[in-house]
Amino acid sequence: MLGGTLMEHGGEFIFAGMMAMFAGLGIMMFIIAAIAIVFYVLMSIGLMKMADNLELENTWLAWIPVARLYILGKIVGDIEIFDTTIPYTEWILVGMVFVNVVPFIGQFLCFIGVVYFYIVLYHLYKMYSDGQEVLFTILTIVLQIPSIFIFMLRNNERKEIVKVQ
Repeated sequence: MLGGTLMEHGGEFIFAGMMAMFAGLGIMMFIIAAIAIVFYVLMSIGLMKMADNLELENTWLAWIPVARLYILGKIVGDIEIFDTTIPYTEWILVGMVFVNVVPFIGQFLCFIGVVYFYIVLYHLYKMYSDGQEVLFTILTIVLQIPSIFIFMLRNNERKEIVKVQ
């Protein structure tokens, strides 16, 4: 029998509501995790294929979180910014993961690292796309999903960037 007042059963309603909320959060977390895994796999496949096409060694590193930055840097090579060549792109990308632990200056260096990461992606898109590097870079910054573009470009032939004098 259901007898009693709302006050007597209030705790049961609150408990049922909380359980429904936690179930909803669990489903949402599962969906977000599944999407993150898909993006991770797409980027790993894309980087590995690009590295294989360039006959780089240890292309399997594209599946390891920090090491994939090393592979990205090896694929792109030296970066030229304002007539200055910046070598060791692979080590700069790996190093930028760890600069945030440096007190005070680390946050500034982290910001510089993020900007440099987008410059590297711009160069990658320029090497592998047909004039869509600006669009891909803007979409990467806005949507935060470079994995889709890297996966899309994985089978394209790499073009060498010719510097205009």
